[in-house]
Amino acid sequence: LVPVLYAQFAPRVVPFLRVRGARAFPWPGLCGALMLMVISVFLWSMLARGVSPGPRVHFDEATLEAVSGSKTFALKETPMPHYLGGDAPGAVPETVSLASMAAAPEVRGYAGPVNLLVAVDREGALRGVRYIDSDETPSYIAGIEQWLAGLAGEDLSRAGLDLDRVDGLSGATVTSRAVLRAINRTAQAGGQAAFGRRFAPEASGRAQADAWRSPRFWITLGLLALFFPVYLSGREWARLVYQAAVLGVLGLGLNSLATEIDLVNLSLGHWTSLTGDPQHWLLLGFVALTGLAFGQVYCGYVCPFGALQEFLSRLGRALYLRSYPERPLETRMRFLKYLILAVMLVAVWLSGETLWATFNPMQHVFGGHLGGWLGAIALLSLLGSVFYYRFWCRYLCPFGAFLALSNKLALLKRYAPRRRFEHCDLGVREEYDVDCIHCNRCLTARDFGVRPPRKHLPSRRT
Repeated sequence: LVPVLYAQFAPRVVPFLRVRGARAFPWPGLCGALMLMVISVFLWSMLARGVSPGPRVHFDEATLEAVSGSKTFALKETPMPHYLGGDAPGAVPETVSLASMAAAPEVRGYAGPVNLLVAVDREGALRGVRYIDSDETPSYIAGIEQWLAGLAGEDLSRAGLDLDRVDGLSGATVTSRAVLRAINRTAQAGGQAAFGRRFAPEASGRAQADAWRSPRFWITLGLLALFFPVYLSGREWARLVYQAAVLGVLGLGLNSLATEIDLVNLSLGHWTSLTGDPQHWLLLGFVALTGLAFGQVYCGYVCPFGALQEFLSRLGRALYLRSYPERPLETRMRFLKYLILAVMLVAVWLSGETLWATFNPMQHVFGGHLGGWLGAIALLSLLGSVFYYRFWCRYLCPFGAFLALSNKLALLKRYAPRRRFEHCDLGVREEYDVDCIHCNRCLTARDFGVRPPRKHLPSRRT
């Protein structure tokens, strides 16, 4: 916000801020109101989170019976809240039930700890697990209750659960690994407190070491490192080949994207540990680093959903289907994504629910979690890209709107290829325009504008 506010109110004497302060939209009052609203709600939500109740660690007897199978329960508050269960009052305890947030709050999933009610018996058998709550994206963990129910009966007396032993929740590897680890840690604490036995021993450091050595991490590292020579070369064919690799590897292969879910999770203090998911932290670090250095290059080069739209848009031009709105209408349409970003952030911070940030089709299309209105949005977005260049990116993507603000920084832009604004068909005319997606098509102008119609030649008769 500093360059924009400086250019609006301060003397124009600092070149660094003056050149970055140019406005892309003609509504400074509306922009200022949105900024004030978003910042105010964010500060208010931070204060509200400071007085929010703690995690749920106490349960009614009906819930305890459904999970553990015992009939009577005695609550013990030390060394952590846990329930000793038996068949009759005063009988020898046969089960122990407790919340994972009471025993293993340090275990984090994709967006922070996952609270589970875990019950084990004195022989180390897992009686049952129930999902209580978490900050994981609901669409990513759909079906977690059924998955947890399938773990009942597993023997934890000799070894803990891991993804080599049981199948993970489909499309949620990080969350699955965290849930199994939370079950192990909770069973360990409960077994020690109730029966003086150590259940579910884990191989020390194995999961963390596997995450750092995984092909997923090293393939992503190599692909992101390749971005720099491709981007700095400015060659169009290299960019298209790179985008095809991004689409195949990060999109279809790994389903690994940076989205507004990461933005709201970070703002709410929900994130996985570095050792738990180094590949995703690598991707987020790349987005932050390249945004600071060059601007919104993630959207133009590395986003798999952007790459998919890129190829559809080029197909539309090849089929003579590409079109452009009138410039005044197009300017208003481009501003829509900033309105969506502001409304989304306010809704998330006021409610504390990340569900408000799950409407973006790029979060779901590569994981196959499409259906209903989400499938309709994805279909319309991809179909729109055939007719309008990167339809979702240009007009509707809230994460793209957030990354667009990095165009005002771009501290190393002088090392990037110099763009040719006279060949930009998207209305970008200024070096630090907040709405340039860095597609770099202006360098060659081979994909410029609307394709001229075919000439109809008279037929020849013999």
